[in-house]
Amino acid sequence: MISRDCDKRKFIEAVQEKEWPEIIRMAREEYMKVKSFRLGQKPKLKEKPMEAQKWKNKKRAMQEYGKFVEAFLSFVRNGDMPIGISDWDFQLFRPVCQELVEKGQFKAEVMKLFEK
Repeated sequence: MISRDCDKRKFIEAVQEKEWPEIIRMAREEYMKVKSFRLGQKPKLKEKPMEAQKWKNKKRAMQEYGKFVEAFLSFVRNGDMPIGISDWDFQLFRPVCQELVEKGQFKAEVMKLFEK
């Protein structure tokens, strides 16, 4: 995985300067790894409350990161605003899109989506 700690910025930085097909490949691979990642058995709350909470937080972070990567993949494939993504997360896509536009691998009109 590009970011085992579910850091969205790390993912964006890893794909930012790649060519469009490589970005698609990396995003698809990352999404599949997130979906197949196993946290192991949840610790028992009464016996190990701190570990149980840590497990729960990691699970939530992995789900959020998976949704982010899935939205990113959809966006770079289709060029349409992904459904269900926050504006904050969507703005993280901007540097990748700007690079693709500059390389002529993405239409310049897509940058208008970031102005809303």
